[in-house]
Amino acid sequence: MHVYILRHGEAAWSIPDHARELTKSGRENTQLVAQQLNQTAVSLDMMIVSPYVRAQQTAEIVLQSQAGTPALRTSNAIVPEGNPGEVMEMLAEIDVDRVMLVSHQPLVSQLIHLMSSGAPNGKAAPNGMASDIPPMLTSSLAYLTLSQCVPGYADLHWIKSPPDFIELKRL
Repeated sequence: MHVYILRHGEAAWSIPDHARELTKSGRENTQLVAQQLNQTAVSLDMMIVSPYVRAQQTAEIVLQSQAGTPALRTSNAIVPEGNPGEVMEMLAEIDVDRVMLVSHQPLVSQLIHLMSSGAPNGKAAPNGMASDIPPMLTSSLAYLTLSQCVPGYADLHWIKSPPDFIELKRL
């Protein structure tokens, strides 16, 4: 299984947290990610998206760049305080080749760590971030492949943030 984990684009600060919307910069950076997926012919079979407004808006931008129409699922399992183990269980239940999760920190870092190292709950640092992977900035995209949908069986190929996509676009 090919798994793309996308952290939502930059969002304005407001209360309540679940209602925060993307900023202009957040939309633009997410568009760069979407363009890169399109240029590299990544065709998603499914997108699983947090119910938070900023994640839904991020997914909408990516969906517009897809040649096909991936199945779309909204899941409360991938909100910021979600449990990475439960997300792994959810992934084990789906039968697709390419899936994208659109979610939040600290879950995205914890999930990447759990998938690639097998450490429970992402072996988070005191700030809630998994300590030995590159940071997942807003609009960052991680690409992993899973030989088995169990903790520790994923290969983390890369994590790219918006500056990386700008450089790729210039080439």
